[in-house]
Amino acid sequence: MTLENDLITVWSEIIETDIKPQACRGWVIFKHGTLVLVKEECTGDLVEEATEVMQEKGPVYAGTPSGDFNVVKCESLPGWVVTYDCPTMFNYVSDQEAGPNAEDFMIGLQGRSKRQSDGDTAGECEVVHAETIL
Repeated sequence: MTLENDLITVWSEIIETDIKPQACRGWVIFKHGTLVLVKEECTGDLVEEATEVMQEKGPVYAGTPSGDFNVVKCESLPGWVVTYDCPTMFNYVSDQEAGPNAEDFMIGLQGRSKRQSDGDTAGECEVVHAETIL
């Protein structure tokens, strides 16, 4: 199984079980694993809409809300979802990535680092998957 397939499988499960999005028409996964939900009111191309969100909200700036995060234990998989001030952007950190006895702060930093990696390249973002929610 490839990393891309792993990301799709992980996010499919988390979206269905943990996030349960309301009023979203689709979702997009970026190269480093950041998930962006695309709201129903967005009528453009899923990838273009998600890329705009990533360009605007992906980069992290110290001392601003963009650096804040919350860590939520997944019900569906062994790991955590990291949420941000942007309510449609998420990262997953597996228990293997976090390591034993990981604290929320360190897990959040791992997730935020993935988001930063995707946000730094948003101008030339690499989308690995886009899917419409039916």
